[in-house]
Amino acid sequence: FDKKDLKRADIHEAGYWAERLRKVIRDRQIILCFQPVKSCRDGSVLHQEALLRIQEPDGRLLNAGVFIPMAQKLGLSVELDKLVIGHLKEIVDAGGEEDVRLAVNLSPGTVSDPGFIDWLCVELERSPGLASRLIIELSERGAVDQLDAVRRLAERVGALSVKVSLDHFGRGFAPFGYLSNLRIDYLKIDGSYIHGIDRDRENQFFVQTLAKIAHGLDIQIIAE
Repeated sequence: FDKKDLKRADIHEAGYWAERLRKVIRDRQIILCFQPVKSCRDGSVLHQEALLRIQEPDGRLLNAGVFIPMAQKLGLSVELDKLVIGHLKEIVDAGGEEDVRLAVNLSPGTVSDPGFIDWLCVELERSPGLASRLIIELSERGAVDQLDAVRRLAERVGALSVKVSLDHFGRGFAPFGYLSNLRIDYLKIDGSYIHGIDRDRENQFFVQTLAKIAHGLDIQIIAE
């Protein structure tokens, strides 16, 4: 809970969100903002992370953290994720966002939906330009609860040149052992381990240990 991010106008009943999100999906009313992920060495852009937003009638952009939990409860997260993938395809086809990879976060429920995975693979086969630039991100907490589904996803999309990343790594406090059985390319260490790391010996030890293990598995480390 962060009261700075919570506005009274964002609080609505489930009925409101059901109607609002179905209209967003039906009318394709999503906005993607992009955040660069940069190299510590030279500041070059490694990839762009797509951040999902929807616009309120007053023009404000709602953070995904406000509406994604309700979308999951209403069973609408798969449709939202399809919409995001479709929007990324349009951007790539139009030659947008330079020639770097584009990362997108999938909801935990989407990962375990076999129909979505089949749909995604068909779309990627039709659009190799998107496949060669796509990074699929999964929150570590959601991934640990369904490792078999994550493994199947990574294997199928990896065969199409898609990269896979675990987001907010370390927040779930899971042992590192499962990493050796997943075909992932990146780990994004949760920001709580990075902020003030110059003064926190425990966090320094955590990051050093994780880096050694990840690099031994040919997994790249990214700091939030």
